[in-house]
Amino acid sequence: MNEGGQFSREARTAAVVFFVLLGMTLVPPFTLLTAWLLPVPLIVFWRLGHRRAAMVLTGIVALALWAGGMGLAGVFMALGVGFVSYVMAESMRTVESPFAAIITGALVFIMMELVVLALIRWSGIDIFDALVHDLEDSLRQQQGMMGLDDAAVRTLAADVAQWIRLMFPSVISVVSVLLAGVNLVAARWLLRHRIAPKPLLSAVRLPSSVVLVYVLALAAVLLGWPKEIPFGWQLVNNAAFLAGFFLGVQGVAFLWRRVRGRTGQHLWLVLMLAGSLLRPVSSIYIVLGVIDVMNHSRRRLG
Repeated sequence: MNEGGQFSREARTAAVVFFVLLGMTLVPPFTLLTAWLLPVPLIVFWRLGHRRAAMVLTGIVALALWAGGMGLAGVFMALGVGFVSYVMAESMRTVESPFAAIITGALVFIMMELVVLALIRWSGIDIFDALVHDLEDSLRQQQGMMGLDDAAVRTLAADVAQWIRLMFPSVISVVSVLLAGVNLVAARWLLRHRIAPKPLLSAVRLPSSVVLVYVLALAAVLLGWPKEIPFGWQLVNNAAFLAGFFLGVQGVAFLWRRVRGRTGQHLWLVLMLAGSLLRPVSSIYIVLGVIDVMNHSRRRLG
């Protein structure tokens, strides 16, 4: 419904979701989790054409985060929430493929994360030092169960922080893609009676070049080249990680196409996603993704 009419059922539901998420964002344990989900109801408002309402709600987010103690970072985050919701809604409206909304949303989320990290750094907080400290505290709580002494705890925390430092570009990219995907799926569910359903996971089709990048980057990592060049070493590690992540998604899509439409399909999807947290299972997904990509390329060329 347009701006001048009454709010539809979807808009009213989105308003309820917005204020629930905003309230949870002001509670410290939930701040980081729910703040990144605030675009969901705003996407609904933009998609339904309630532009003034979406802008007013964005202003409310800015005031709430600023008053809640986030200060300037909260204002920047609110602007990012408003922007990402707008570009994702526009992508949903103008582009047939659902992946356009994920791509544009992920790019804006990356921008938001970099701005927030820059503001944290500007405030005098060293992110990686704080990370090592938090990891040490967490490991010490499990020290007896894991059989680690104090030296081992410090070493393990430093190793994990070093890995995150090395893989930081990939970590930010993967988190941004996941955030964009979650926001899109949730917004589409709220709009399910207003927009035509479009396949998402089952429509994933990576180009064969992703397999080539993965194989070459993984080979470079296994051979330790170019470990003596910091930028090159970070580049090949992040290329292997990102290509492996997307091939893993392709592997999950491969399995999803085989269980879709069957009884308990969503339970199977939950189990598949939970299994991806296990290293052996995620490796199997990558192998399935490679097979699926190559089979699709062969059929297309043949």
